[in-house]
Amino acid sequence: MAKQPATGMPGPGGRGRGAKIEKARDVRTTLRRLLATLRPCRWALAGVFALVVVNTILDLLAPFLMGVAIDKFITAGDLTGLQRIVLLMLGAYAGAWLAKVGQGVIMARVSQRSMRTLRRDLFEHLQTLSLSFFDRHPHGELMSRLTNDMDAISRVLVQNVTELFTGLLTLAGILVMMFAINFWLALGSMLVFPLMTWLVGFVGKRTRRGFREYQMRIGQLNGQLEEMFSG
Repeated sequence: MAKQPATGMPGPGGRGRGAKIEKARDVRTTLRRLLATLRPCRWALAGVFALVVVNTILDLLAPFLMGVAIDKFITAGDLTGLQRIVLLMLGAYAGAWLAKVGQGVIMARVSQRSMRTLRRDLFEHLQTLSLSFFDRHPHGELMSRLTNDMDAISRVLVQNVTELFTGLLTLAGILVMMFAINFWLALGSMLVFPLMTWLVGFVGKRTRRGFREYQMRIGQLNGQLEEMFSG
């Protein structure tokens, strides 16, 4: 029996249990090619990041205003000042919601446009491959490449990119506000930061490994289904 290729996708009829989980050979080159696909949408992405900044600032402003309302107006019984700051809080929450909706709509359009380009390029690339490649890979696995893998990239563009940028800005803003309010208390709270960083890295490694195996088994399942129905 011919030896199956050592890729993340098992060959026809392969179990895939001991198969090598596929991983990008050159992460930088992969990211560079993905950024090249996003280059036509650079102005839309600039708008998204601007909305992310606005959303983050307003999200941080609302709890700050709440603290001011408690310290200066509620304790002093100043109802007029409390009404003004409540209106400011409502405006901050409304502005943050509008910015979040706007960035989601724009990012969804950018993602769909980029996915159309990637799917077209991948389909054109499939036309140039040899017959031996299609003999080694079942049709269901190739269909999984065109659908499930592309959907995973789309989810990364729509959700993870903006969430990562928002998380970094929020972390920076929270640190600035904490140190501005109470330096020593903020410094004491930073003692758990190394533990949190290690925990995120620990969970992230296992999550990536599980996600790669999940994608591999989806491709295997599609391959088996395609062979069963066509047979």
